[in-house]
Amino acid sequence: MKVERYDCPVEFVQLILTSLHQGFVNKAGERPHWKPLVWKGAARYISWKCFAEEEVKAVFQNSLTSLLFKKSFCGEQEVAAVATVTGASAIALAKAKATNGNISNVQQPTCEASLVVGEGQGRATREFELVWWPNIYTNKQRGKLIFRYYVGKVMFTN
Repeated sequence: MKVERYDCPVEFVQLILTSLHQGFVNKAGERPHWKPLVWKGAARYISWKCFAEEEVKAVFQNSLTSLLFKKSFCGEQEVAAVATVTGASAIALAKAKATNGNISNVQQPTCEASLVVGEGQGRATREFELVWWPNIYTNKQRGKLIFRYYVGKVMFTN
């Protein structure tokens, strides 16, 4: 998944990079930027990668933007995650449903999405990537910021 932020202040990127201690520069260079909003023949870009989930959490811990690592959905609607049920409590819940009918109107999740940050297996990496385009604008205090990360999805069936 990718989140882009145009016209991002350089102080924001500096603040993020101070929290990513295990992050490293993956790639740097110049390339054309032929996407809408800004058309530029050659623009500098720098890419950082981080494989530590704790550091990614620390980046967003004290910010106005919250980062949630797990969400549950029923179709397109967000629902509360249901705790896993053990054997004895499942039997008690089944008995209560049999005697009282439908005891709750709580929607069961059909899908659970989670942000995955880690090494992965083989070539399938699960990194958190930060891409900064510093000279895309004439104002040197602003640039384009991109976050790239992997979202794993689990579909539930009845």
